[in-house]
Amino acid sequence: IALERGWRVAYLGANVPAAEIIEAARRNGALVVALGTTETSAVRPAVACLRLLRKSLYPNVFLAAGGRTAGRCAKSAGLKPSSVMASMAAFGRLLDRRRDSASAG
Repeated sequence: IALERGWRVAYLGANVPAAEIIEAARRNGALVVALGTTETSAVRPAVACLRLLRKSLYPNVFLAAGGRTAGRCAKSAGLKPSSVMASMAAFGRLLDRRRDSASAG
């Protein structure tokens, strides 16, 4: 989705520590960090990761969560409901809005 919309993507893989995500986001000048959360057994670590990312990413970076457990994880981590991507189409619309606001700024 992101590549199709002309975004530069840095895929870091699964189960990446928050510190590595933060470092990559800063190194790449990220405007969006998207985290997939799918395993019900991994809700607690995902919530901890999302909390740390929310506190540590630059203010202009939008933190998004998608996947089967994203709603529960995002809510527990204190993220806004707009951070939860209910579908790939919703994620695409988010990327379009972020690109448009970055271009305008």
